[in-house]
Amino acid sequence: MCSSDLGTLLISSCSFLNNYANGNNQFDYTTPGQAAPQGEGGGIFARQNCTIRIANSVFAGNRCDREGGAISVEVGVALQIYFSSFYNNSNSSPLGWGGAAIGGWYDPSRGDSANSLTGFGNIFWQNQGNAGEIAMVAQASTPPATTLTGTLISTGFLSNNTGTIVGGNPRFADPARPAGVDGIWFTADDGLKITSSSAALNLATSTRPADFADVDGDGNTTELLPVDAQGVAYAANPPYHAGAYQTQAGALLPQPPGIPGTPVATAGNGDRKSTRLNSSHANISYAVFCLK
Repeated sequence: MCSSDLGTLLISSCSFLNNYANGNNQFDYTTPGQAAPQGEGGGIFARQNCTIRIANSVFAGNRCDREGGAISVEVGVALQIYFSSFYNNSNSSPLGWGGAAIGGWYDPSRGDSANSLTGFGNIFWQNQGNAGEIAMVAQASTPPATTLTGTLISTGFLSNNTGTIVGGNPRFADPARPAGVDGIWFTADDGLKITSSSAALNLATSTRPADFADVDGDGNTTELLPVDAQGVAYAANPPYHAGAYQTQAGALLPQPPGIPGTPVATAGNGDRKSTRLNSSHANISYAVFCLK
């Protein structure tokens, strides 16, 4: 998925699985003739002056050749992520930047606007790359601090971050099968649900974000986010579990029907300044382009 000067892209209750951004062995921003980025953002690439707001979503097995195995942002992008799970994303860049799950870059010397990364209640586990799981980079400068809190990261550490980061194992139920044995996303057997010994339990102490994508379809986008990725209601007050699921593996609670995990793509309207992917529980299994 690629956005450019898009305004605001809203993503809720979506899975991004096994996407690949091919860089054709071009790793350096100074490659002659490279007018457009290559190999950035296996799941999402956002470029220049837009907002990406994500909740209740899963990014697993995405990879790229340069930066941001799951998500890459470049120049003036505000990336906001809530209650989402990032597992086994990777980048293969030999350079010391990139971010296995999330990567960002801008160049202050040419007047670029800074990127930002904020949010809470997320899990980053076993994402692989030279620059760690998250790397927000400013060319020859220090970028603004990220603000992630109530978040679990494999190493328990995120440089230049303000907020509570913890380490520990999320104890996913069946990470080899993110959609579970039934292959249907956001049902009771999903593999990235956490188990009773998870370090993600009750980790998020912030008030839920607004229901910006209207996941329950009631027309109210200012109420607090009402349900998780599975459609199970959040408790009225924190703490909440980090990640896309509030129920632990094996919990027998009512849930809406899932959508079979066949590749499904949803493209935004290029004439709109806001594009929304919401409670359709879409499985985004290859790139979707939403360009101005």
